[in-house]
Parts: sequence; structure tokens; C-alpha cells
Amino acid sequence: MSIIFESIKEWLEIELQFVKVNWLFIATIAAFWSTVWNVITIRRGLSASSWPTAPGVIETSHIASHDDAKYGTMYSPKINYHCTVNKKRYRGSRLQFGRGEVFTSLRSGADRIIAK
Repeated sequence: MSIIFESIKEWLEIELQFVKVNWLFIATIAAFWSTVWNVITIRRGLSASSWPTAPGVIETSHIASHDDAKYGTMYSPKINYHCTVNKKRYRGSRLQFGRGEVFTSLRSGADRIIAK
């Protein structure tokens, strides 16, 4: 059993040494891919401004809350909607392009989004 632990220990030491020697390279690659992802998101956002619009119907809306250890109570507007384009019905719940859920520490901020 100690042979296995020694092998794991040696492997971890080699990996740690690799990270120590190549940390700048690793950070550069991470920054590069982060930049690529951001550029793609920005391009999608800019192209979305020319998309056609369609009237929609809000099916449900409410405000969810949860306690966050770091920020306290956080509020998130939840909206479900649908629209019909070329006789095809589309459903959604996304409130902002390129982002997942919207959170705010102020209930009034979530109320404003729901009212909009």
C-alpha cells in the first residue's frame, strides 16, 4: 500500500513542479480563452440588436430569494414568457442576453425588473 502512496506522492510533486514552472504559461492560456469567450459573447450581443422582434406574453412572474453566506439575502426575478413567430411557439425565461440568472441584494431591484 505504501508503494501506491509513494507513487501518488511523486506524481503530485511532479504536477506541482510543472505548475510552478509553467504558471505564467497556464495563466496566459486561461486569459486567452477568457478573452475569446468574451469576444464571442460581445459579437453575439451586437448581432442580437438587429434580430427581428415579436410580441410576447408573460405567463408567470415572481421573485425568488435565498440566503447567501457572503452577501445575505439575494433576490432573483423569475419570469416565464412565450411568443409566436411564423406560427411556431417559443417559450423562455432568460432575462438578459449572455447571462444566466439575475441576482440582486435589493428586493426593489428585483421588483423593478418584474414591473418592466
